[in-house]
Amino acid sequence: EQQMVYKQAGLSLLVALTFAGSAKADYEANSSEGSWIEIREPVENEGDTMLQLTCGPIGFVDVHLGGVFAIGKGEHEAVSATLSAGKLTATVKGLSIETSDFEMTGGIELLTALRSNDPLFAVLTSGQEISLQGSERPERFTLDAKVTSALKAFLETCP
Repeated sequence: EQQMVYKQAGLSLLVALTFAGSAKADYEANSSEGSWIEIREPVENEGDTMLQLTCGPIGFVDVHLGGVFAIGKGEHEAVSATLSAGKLTATVKGLSIETSDFEMTGGIELLTALRSNDPLFAVLTSGQEISLQGSERPERFTLDAKVTSALKAFLETCP
């Protein structure tokens, strides 16, 4: 189980994030008045995001998915990732890009824009174990209730 700190409006909550088959590490989620949210290792670890969402044009959310999972080669090639939780499945298509911390981490993520009601968000907020196919190796992780609540609150703030 990994610990995450979710920060919003000056409040901090300790949240658990579990990755099956991964070493323990701390993660934190930060947001800014509903305009963006990210789940990443603490800044002092200079880690890549697992997920970064930004409110885009009306009805859209800019998505950076899987910097810690290495999706693609980072050469702006078309990539896809499939996330599943229980009976829910979402396939996300986008471009593979280097993360903003690439020089320090070598991270590569999937970049796309999705409607705020895309099936991806139902998978991420399901509270069930999530499997990810399309990265360097298959991954499994679970977002606990506090994390899913934070993601739901973020999605409600995007027009």
